[in-house]
Formats: sequence, C-alpha cells, structure tokens
Amino acid sequence: MGINKKEMITMKTSTLVGLTMMLLLALPAAASDFTLGIFGNANEDDSN
Repeated sequence: MGINKKEMITMKTSTLVGLTMMLLLALPAAASDFTLGIFGNANEDDSN
C-alpha cells in the first residue's frame, strides 16, 4: 500500500518547516562573525 495524498502533503510540509527552522537558526550565527568597520567621525565628536 502506498502513501496517500494527505500523507504526502504532511511530509512535504514537515520537511519544509524543518529546513526553514534550520536556516533561521544557522543564519544569525553566520551573521555574527562579521563586524562592520566605521571610519571617520561617525558620531560627530571630532575624534577618530
């Protein structure tokens, strides 16, 4: 006996939700490795 249409939709939805959660958990960790360098007088206090 095979998988019916409802079970297939449930499996695809579960897979999509799982992949989305993995990406959402991994992206902040990857973004935290980058530091933006600000050059010059960014806050206008006349110091570098």
